[in-house]
Amino acid sequence: MPTSNGLAESAQQQSIASRRPECIVPVLVTIATMSQDKYPYRVEGVSGQLMRHLLIELDNLATAPTGQQAQQQHQRRRLRDLRLGLLCGLADHCDLTAPDTAALFGQLWQLTAASIDGGGDVQQARATLAQLRDRAAEWPEVAAAIRAT
Repeated sequence: MPTSNGLAESAQQQSIASRRPECIVPVLVTIATMSQDKYPYRVEGVSGQLMRHLLIELDNLATAPTGQQAQQQHQRRRLRDLRLGLLCGLADHCDLTAPDTAALFGQLWQLTAASIDGGGDVQQARATLAQLRDRAAEWPEVAAAIRAT
């Protein structure tokens, strides 16, 4: 039978694990910046591994069952905000002329646009997407996916 200390540790571990995506986005942005060719150092393979892990976490969050309406709204808002953060990080720090990155950006854009009304500050989320849409002219590889939504 678990002790109360064991239950507290388990709850703390679950809380930490549930916040993992919020930690990965800024780390990924930093690594993406560091891995650019113009910098004297590179982080080979780490960006891709973190990206795969983050996408799995986002998919898990999108498909996780929730109970009450307030929990559902919080989860939708959290997912939308994580996607927006990743989109902004990709736009600011990655080469969106690379086919794989452009495809990822386009897919993430579509998912984010579809979930924009997930609660919270919807106006801010829409404004962020509008700014990204305006910048899309810089990246013909992603402009078509953005215009489709």
